[in-house]
Amino acid sequence: MGYCGNVEGEYFLPRNEEQRQIAANAVLNITPDGNTFVKIGPFKEPRTKRQNSYLWGWIYANIVQQLNDSGQGIPLADDDGSPIEKMDWTIEILHEALASVYLSLPPIKTQKSEIKLRKSTAKLNKEEFNEYLENVDKACYQWWRISIPAPTMGVWYEYYKSLGFGNV
Repeated sequence: MGYCGNVEGEYFLPRNEEQRQIAANAVLNITPDGNTFVKIGPFKEPRTKRQNSYLWGWIYANIVQQLNDSGQGIPLADDDGSPIEKMDWTIEILHEALASVYLSLPPIKTQKSEIKLRKSTAKLNKEEFNEYLENVDKACYQWWRISIPAPTMGVWYEYYKSLGFGNV
């Protein structure tokens, strides 16, 4: 992350006056052809692979297991809307459902339809990712009356402790 230079598609993260000048000169030397986007703002650490692994391997896995074990499958309906059966949850379906609620963006409206958009969990910074985890935890209790257990051993417990939760 300490890179500072003049390479197309890279970020500048100036750490001293010399690097700040290099970044400023790069911006001043941009050709005004309409093909360049410049964004200046505070740097925020992206979510880590460990956070993502915790989300998919512990959080989602526990939710899916509890939903399916308790018979709270996804209700399916026939063409007239009458319920016909329930389908088991998968981690992928759960992820899409929760992300569509908590990471939604304004839709793109066309003449004939509306395209729903959402942020990717892979693009969240650490703060946004932790907020998403809090929302997922709250939703699970509010919607299904299930709680995500705190890990008590292994790699998930080590990560949980690193978040500052200590002994569980």
